[in-house]
Amino acid sequence: MTLKFKSLKKISVKFLISIFVVIMIIYIPVINLSKSQADVIYSKFIGEKSDFDGMIEIWNIDSFDGVTKSKTILLSDIAKVYARKNKGVSFIIKNMTEFECFNALSCGEFPDLFSASYGIAKKLQNYVEPFANVSAKTYSNFLEAGKFNGLQFAVAWCFESYYLISTEKNLAAAKVEITDGKMLHDLALSSGYTVKTKKNTRTVYSLATSKSKYLSPDLALKAYNGIGLKTDNELSFNKSILNSSQFSAYSNFILGNSVILLGTNHDVHRMELREKAGKVQGIIYEPLTKFTDLVEFVFKSKNITSKKQIEVEKFVSFLTENESQQIVVNSKMFSVNGSNCDSISSVMTNITPEIIGNYALNNVFI
Repeated sequence: MTLKFKSLKKISVKFLISIFVVIMIIYIPVINLSKSQADVIYSKFIGEKSDFDGMIEIWNIDSFDGVTKSKTILLSDIAKVYARKNKGVSFIIKNMTEFECFNALSCGEFPDLFSASYGIAKKLQNYVEPFANVSAKTYSNFLEAGKFNGLQFAVAWCFESYYLISTEKNLAAAKVEITDGKMLHDLALSSGYTVKTKKNTRTVYSLATSKSKYLSPDLALKAYNGIGLKTDNELSFNKSILNSSQFSAYSNFILGNSVILLGTNHDVHRMELREKAGKVQGIIYEPLTKFTDLVEFVFKSKNITSKKQIEVEKFVSFLTENESQQIVVNSKMFSVNGSNCDSISSVMTNITPEIIGNYALNNVFI
């Protein structure tokens, strides 16, 4: 009975302390404290009180996939952290197709921020205005890519790279080697071959990749081999899947229908999972570090009140800070300021130093 009484007593004390803390949080604002004292207590218990009290709306329009999370979810995760630190600010984040976005705009609906990449950004140009006071912690090449007429219209907040991926087994079957300085980009269009079966002849193409409306992996390849995908060799790549999804290209590679895959961070992550599961070994990765269009930017809508504008730009600055970029890196995408890269993945950690700050990025509105 004594032990039971002591347990009940401990629970009661904890309960009373909890009630006291709740009462203090509720009534501290009305206690006769100086503003500075009240601000310190607010910051201690429930975060800084924001000058802006209201909703910030963000529309995310994808032209390329995230890796382990969609970019809409990433924005939501970062917004939750920001909202905890800035009491009174809340967010609504919508994932929209290109059609949904421009249909809504034509009907007079506007967000506060857009999140988009190349191609879509060009179409948004008449709906956005430059940032007035954003402190973006990004490399200069990313900052310059978001400028128009010298003004900062867009701020990059995450990106991916293109890669050539193969395996020792694939190269052996194609009877090619990475020797004498040769790399995967040297073999990208010249390692295709045919296999005779009992019924017919099967083609194993040199390269599998995909090309969509706004993504140009061929430009990343051209920066290395000088010709991109231009070739007369019918064994170079399967043209029938060129304009299909990124996953179709990956699937063709996994099924043994190509020697090399031209993919993205998503494909590196998939291959890492396969290696971890013991399904493949001897993987070779070659990052194409001279070009990428896999960059996500945020843009400020023209239709924002002055008071909200200050808070919106604070959030955009927060997107590029280390705390937010850690969330980006945890999803296997790259940080735009190079921070926290050692936690991205075993493969991409080694690749990151080759990538960060090296891209000659196109202007986002081109």
